[in-house]
Amino acid sequence: MDNLEKNQNLNLNFYIWGHSLDTSDKDYIIDLFSLNDDMDRNVQVIIYYFDKNAKFTLLNNLLAILGKDKVEQWMKNKWLQFRPNPEIKFDKMISEKTA
Repeated sequence: MDNLEKNQNLNLNFYIWGHSLDTSDKDYIIDLFSLNDDMDRNVQVIIYYFDKNAKFTLLNNLLAILGKDKVEQWMKNKWLQFRPNPEIKFDKMISEKTA
């Protein structure tokens, strides 16, 4: 691998949590999902969802913006992943700070 290839391999993870991925952010979404277009730059997007309905809505929003082929390509290459929201115990975090 030459220096040019090393410099183009970004190795970035984007975590999206609590975002609608609606058409109002279309430009940003298109830019983000174009990072692996020319070559696999190891850019991954992990989208957290609240429940199955939210996952369905987020996926539909992406399909409306990016199209079926792009979304399928990203999912097939594991560049795009959907994960349930992590369980965060805020009361435990608060009690640890006050202890």
